[in-house]
Amino acid sequence: MQRVLLRNILARNQALKRQRRQSKEALNKEAHEVRQGKFDAARAARSLVKAERAHRREDWILGPLAPNRLAGKDGGGYGMLGMLSIQTPTVMKGERERYTNIVVNDRVVVVSGREKGKIGKVAIVNEERQSVILDDINVVDVKVPPFMREQHNSKAPYQALPAQIPFKDVRLVVPLRDNTTGQIRDTVVKHLKSGGPFSVPAYGSNTPKHTRYIAGLNIPIPWPKAEVTKMKAEAGDTLRIDVDDVSFFPSLNNIPMPMSLIDELRSKYGRLRRDQRQEYVQQKMKKDAEEHWEKQRRMLLPRQEYLEQKLKQKAPGETAVTQETMDLIKATQAANLVNASERTNGLVS
Repeated sequence: MQRVLLRNILARNQALKRQRRQSKEALNKEAHEVRQGKFDAARAARSLVKAERAHRREDWILGPLAPNRLAGKDGGGYGMLGMLSIQTPTVMKGERERYTNIVVNDRVVVVSGREKGKIGKVAIVNEERQSVILDDINVVDVKVPPFMREQHNSKAPYQALPAQIPFKDVRLVVPLRDNTTGQIRDTVVKHLKSGGPFSVPAYGSNTPKHTRYIAGLNIPIPWPKAEVTKMKAEAGDTLRIDVDDVSFFPSLNNIPMPMSLIDELRSKYGRLRRDQRQEYVQQKMKKDAEEHWEKQRRMLLPRQEYLEQKLKQKAPGETAVTQETMDLIKATQAANLVNASERTNGLVS
């Protein structure tokens, strides 16, 4: 019994070590991807600034002879940003907000950047990058690759796209009643907190389960009305009453399903399958042939090969003995026995 317990403890410790190692590897991989994304974005920004400085110096040196950068091969994309410039870097899972308090259709105000003071509606919430995209706010001209032009049927080398804004640069705007005047006006909420009660949103809705409050006042802020896609029932759909009906009763005397179905559910290369597929049998035969070839494969020098052939020639083989030879051997053995007995008798006397 002690051996069984010890074996279980060792197996559990090995599983825990493996789980910790896998978690650490996943964390390191995520950190590397985040660092690589930040490095690429910073490199793109530096290259853009460096190119603009070179252009400015060239224009200052040439003066009236400075080239018109709006013309030429890359003239249509002069002054445009790259795709990496409109995206915020990815945030690691441990550094993200546990509960997102800003959702689609919320009204927010920008508190930092060139669009400071503008109020807009949230169009997209990106939790991985902890950022939002607002309707018609922070729109910039971006260079688009040729395949995107073909998708949008556009010949222009650029396209006006909204850039992402981090969560820290926006504040939620909610209508609240003023205690002094009694009128309802827009109020900028600086700090939000999450808590209960937790509810189950409608199917297909992006409304979070938690409730958001104004920190310090504990005033709940309702979520915007979610757009739920209405599902239309078709003639071939399964009814809810049929889904809830219990039709399977497990038993210890009978198997839950036919063995043929169990074989189908098992791995096609599993050892527990009763009928192995032809491809599995061929794979096993090929593997056995490769192992046999590996065992016999070795490099022989000419001398070693000669010695092996010589040993095979010296090896004793099966010889056929005739009946006459057998009779002669028996007679010789009998005569030797008689002679030996006579000598023994003479010595005794």
